[in-house]
Amino acid sequence: MLPEECVSPDVQQANVSDSFASLVKLAAGDLTAFSNTRKMKKPNKLVVGKSVNNTRLQSVETKGTVDLFISRLNPNTADGELIECVESVINDNNLTMYNVTCNRLKSKYEGLYASFHVAVDVNSVNLKLAVELLMAADSWPVGVFVKRYFKPKPKNGSD
Repeated sequence: MLPEECVSPDVQQANVSDSFASLVKLAAGDLTAFSNTRKMKKPNKLVVGKSVNNTRLQSVETKGTVDLFISRLNPNTADGELIECVESVINDNNLTMYNVTCNRLKSKYEGLYASFHVAVDVNSVNLKLAVELLMAADSWPVGVFVKRYFKPKPKNGSD
């Protein structure tokens, strides 16, 4: 129940036994019944141009990074082999790639498998496609474990 000061006099007069429909009819006739409601703000709609015919303006190339965690690799895998694999996936799909960095991570059982953090810099326009390609099972050899990499949060609160 609403506090009495928030309810219009017409609604206050309605019996408790009245149906919900009759209460709605009373509220619909009361101009102050919904004065406390907030209007929902419409989100700004963003549009990214993709016309190849309009060449009067030129956009700035922006880069995005796809970070991957790759594991269950042979412990003898070299950084260069992994970089070549990523480059072949990107180049076979005609995407612009700027840089690939590969860092070996400390594995729990270093004699059994190797794990890497791979960062691939691509054009932001193609970022979604690059993620889809690099996260596709067909892009990697059988048994290789791939997922998105998220940098660990700092422990001391800085950064």
